[in-house]
Amino acid sequence: MTTEGSEDRYLLYLDILGFSEIVKNRRAEDIYQILNQCVEAVSELDEGPLPFSSLYFSDTVVFWHRKAGVYDVAFIYSCVIACKVYCELLAKRIPVRGAISYGQFSVRPGPTGKREIFFGKALIEAYEAQRSESWLGIVVCESAWKPDHSEPEIEALARFGIWRRRKADKVLLLNPFYRALERPVLRATEERWAERVPRLLGQVMTRADALGAFRFLMEESRNYSERGDFSGREAVKYHATLAFLREVLGPERFSEMEAESQQLPR
Repeated sequence: MTTEGSEDRYLLYLDILGFSEIVKNRRAEDIYQILNQCVEAVSELDEGPLPFSSLYFSDTVVFWHRKAGVYDVAFIYSCVIACKVYCELLAKRIPVRGAISYGQFSVRPGPTGKREIFFGKALIEAYEAQRSESWLGIVVCESAWKPDHSEPEIEALARFGIWRRRKADKVLLLNPFYRALERPVLRATEERWAERVPRLLGQVMTRADALGAFRFLMEESRNYSERGDFSGREAVKYHATLAFLREVLGPERFSEMEAESQQLPR
């Protein structure tokens, strides 16, 4: 569904946390290679090239759907890309959080034609949405899910484990380890998600990335706990993230992933 002349599109904004410290402690070339690999890894699926463009600068990575308008597949791809890049960065011990939005976003040539100018409400909304979060995760703004999903469907998919819905602001908290649940299709309204998302994640996300990301979160939370830090600004991010994952995955699968992640080679 496209409105003539519209520049509304899906956008994923990712913010690397503690970037200045990461740069101090790691080679710039290593960080560049990690970011470049993450972006390139989601540029193409078995179905063909993804219709997303991307840019990254300093502590920011942005993906946007090149075609304006509401497309269910574009929303699904946005969530898949978010899960993939999130897990891959965390597996490399680079903490990140992000947001998916939908709205006006433009890429236009500058006055000389040599540079592009990026601007729009979707970029601002996603930036502000992720910035307000006190955990390490991906949030889906109401602007992104509401155009093509009914509230009953959102609730059904929440029960399915794809996300949790925060009632206060109708934001969705995306489950980056959804594929680990391996749940069967519940009913027809969920088929487009329940069958497509695990398949797409299987194409772009390795088991090592998912378990590596999970192990990083566990280790950082444990480090803060051992120091008796349960309320500091940085500590809360890790403790809150694990509390969310324990809820969305369920205690049994959470424990299984914890055990599996410890078996990864160092």
